[in-house]
Amino acid sequence: MYCTHCGKELAEEAYLCPNCGNLVPDRKRHDAAPKREYPLTWGVLSFFLPLLGLILIFVFIKKKTKASLMCLRGTIVGILAYIGICGCFWLALTLVRNVFASMGY
Repeated sequence: MYCTHCGKELAEEAYLCPNCGNLVPDRKRHDAAPKREYPLTWGVLSFFLPLLGLILIFVFIKKKTKASLMCLRGTIVGILAYIGICGCFWLALTLVRNVFASMGY
């Protein structure tokens, strides 16, 4: 294999040219740590804090990663859950109020 920039012969396992220092195309460093994403963490965080989830959606939306999708899902589910919980409390308070009103309180 030869360097595409300077033409010097390269070892098979080389990812950098020893002559010019350029990266060898289609070679990756084996010692480089893989990039880690935590999409589930962002989704859970967005569920419990929907406003933060909305902010994170706009932060991650340009990258189009799994994290942005999980933020979107977590935010939507979180908002729907909060609406559902508030609706249940409202219904319970209305029923209690009607019961007390019918009893003359």
